Amino acid sequence: MTTFIQLHLLTAYPAANLNRDDTGAPKTVVLGGATRLRISSQSLKRAWRTSELFEQALAGNIGIRTGRIAREAAQILVESGIEPKKAVDYVKNIANCFGKVKEDKKPKDELTNAETEQLVHISPAEFEAVKALARRLAEEKRPATEEEAELLRHDRMAVDIAMFGRMLAKKTDFNVEAACQVAHAFGVSETIIEDDFFTAVDDLRQASAEDAGAGHLGETGFGSALFYT
Repeated sequence: MTTFIQLHLLTAYPAANLNRDDTGAPKTVVLGGATRLRISSQSLKRAWRTSELFEQALAGNIGIRTGRIAREAAQILVESGIEPKKAVDYVKNIANCFGKVKEDKKPKDELTNAETEQLVHISPAEFEAVKALARRLAEEKRPATEEEAELLRHDRMAVDIAMFGRMLAKKTDFNVEAACQVAHAFGVSETIIEDDFFTAVDDLRQASAEDAGAGHLGETGFGSALFYT
């Protein structure tokens, strides 16, 4: 028998810009013919994952979301005396194991080409395994083999990965099905987005100077709602 637990939450927030869209305005959704404030499920999960409560309860079992896994390995090689370009070549199979690798032909930083184009959610055990392999490569002064890289993905012990899953389109064997589904939170009533025109004061600018006035002018949207999740 499978047990499902459903949580229905009402959370009130005062006037704020909690979750912004690409223009910097509060995210919204039209529901029942009314425009309501919205907080995306991604934003909610990020807030939970990085909360003090989550950290206290699950310390040591929380995953890391990054595109710099292989870069960290390359950095270990560089610190051991291996040239950056050669270090990137040594960790190429590690990077390919987790996603599509960046290919900058004229990088300002050689280690950039050890990064993946997308973020990857990895467990602390997987991260430690990557660093341990990097230290071995540094000692033996050789690149990682495909077989060694494949072994890095077999220890997925992180609570947030089990709860919220992970997905890589080109690495389907790396996927984890989420045990917890999170819906977007939205306001229970219609909300009118208001504009907040604001200024910032330059403390070293004299009030009597020719350029007296605000050091910065800006405008942003905000709103308030009782959110249903």
